[in-house]
Amino acid sequence: SSDLPSVGSITTGGFYSAPASVSSPQTVTVTATSLADPFKTASATVQLTPAVTAPTITAVVNSASNLSGPISPGEIVVLYGSGLGTPQLTQFQTDGNGFIPSELAGTSVVFNGTPAPVIYTSATQVSAVVPYEITGTAVQVTIIYKGHTSTSPTVPVAVSAPGLFTQDHSGFGQAVALNQDGSVNSGSQPASAGSFITLYATGEGQTSPPGVDGKPATAPVPQPILPVT
Repeated sequence: SSDLPSVGSITTGGFYSAPASVSSPQTVTVTATSLADPFKTASATVQLTPAVTAPTITAVVNSASNLSGPISPGEIVVLYGSGLGTPQLTQFQTDGNGFIPSELAGTSVVFNGTPAPVIYTSATQVSAVVPYEITGTAVQVTIIYKGHTSTSPTVPVAVSAPGLFTQDHSGFGQAVALNQDGSVNSGSQPASAGSFITLYATGEGQTSPPGVDGKPATAPVPQPILPVT
């Protein structure tokens, strides 16, 4: 017999016990050898998989500003927590109709029961697009991962909740901005007086034409209904 602390243990009687938990999938091969004839052996393979616990949501933030607060229809949000998805980051691929799917690697996000397009998922961080159908002053947000459902924190809703994307993805500092000539705006490449710059944001609210859940923008490009200043 031998002791296998990382993948379980074998008693002197030949009984194998799996470990209480594993951090990643593992394959264990247990081999028995005859004491009377060492050339006679028998083997069995055991598959070990990590236990899946219920997801826990600790924060829902604007993906651009990285700040919590009210969310708006069509806003790209990030949900933080534990047990939300796959151990490694998994990014979406459009389906056969060119839409962003509402389920990704076993992770789904729903707002008041309405599935949301999922941009990426991981164990501690998931990004989704708030469905355009949400209304009212608050919404319950839920993550479902491989059949396990999180608690549903209540998040306030606003007609718009804009945030600008920044170069270091923190929500602070230099904005992601392009000068009129297409160069990246910075201290060494400032915008010329009288020229225009392009900024990238999310949380503008409803649009015209109306936004469609999971559908990437196409011409004519949707415009925010609310004024932008």
